[in-house]
Amino acid sequence: MKSKELSVDLRDRIVSRHKFGEGCRKISAALKVPMSTVASIIRKWKKFKTTRTLPRASRPSKLSDRRRRPLVREVTKYLMVTLSELQRSSVERGEPSRRTTISAAIHQVKHGGGSIMLWGCFSAAKTGRLVRIKGKMTAAVYSDILDENLLQSALDLRLGRRFIFQQVNDPKHTARISKEWLQDNSMNVLEWPSQSPDLNLIEHLCRDLKMAVHRRFPSKLMVLEKGCCKEEWAKLATDRCAKLVASYSKRLEAVIAAKGASTKY
Repeated sequence: MKSKELSVDLRDRIVSRHKFGEGCRKISAALKVPMSTVASIIRKWKKFKTTRTLPRASRPSKLSDRRRRPLVREVTKYLMVTLSELQRSSVERGEPSRRTTISAAIHQVKHGGGSIMLWGCFSAAKTGRLVRIKGKMTAAVYSDILDENLLQSALDLRLGRRFIFQQVNDPKHTARISKEWLQDNSMNVLEWPSQSPDLNLIEHLCRDLKMAVHRRFPSKLMVLEKGCCKEEWAKLATDRCAKLVASYSKRLEAVIAAKGASTKY
């Protein structure tokens, strides 16, 4: 007999308790939900950032014109939007679709578009280097990016050798080869909590960059990378960088007070 699906409200409560540091066993006992179900919901939330029901892999469905149009609009408007972001949007509209279905649909867009992966850095003074990541991002690729760009950016930004480097706990960032590079180059790395939704300052600049690039409507990836992204990155307001860095202590206090949950920042 097929088990009854948990309500969205209950799934949200499970995730909320998880954010506040409760373990699966405690959540299971408090909400009277099997521990395996609790663990599954938390895994899905970590991967897709949603508790809504996603489409089953065994039942692919073609997108109707009505369902394809909002995806096309989003890809056209935000050229660097990811498949995961598009899938979350489709779930929020109540029209969940598989990643492969979405990918096939957006590749049918005839008037340009595309996406690239970028690495960038900034300080309170201004933005540093911005480089395109070609192929798969691995720990080796990441350490090469640091070697070729981080120290030069620090020189360009006149940071000296006592600056603090911030990066998130991505497995590629914490891999042995990456740690060795950081240690060999005497990097002072900021200790990073496992749950810190409001502390990654560069995400704010990435959103600014996306909006600036969108206004230029680049039609080719080469133009997107060289003619748009790098130019717009260099033009991001210096006071924006300064304000983000200046807000960091308040962000830290807010996240600590919220026990790792989301804050107004």
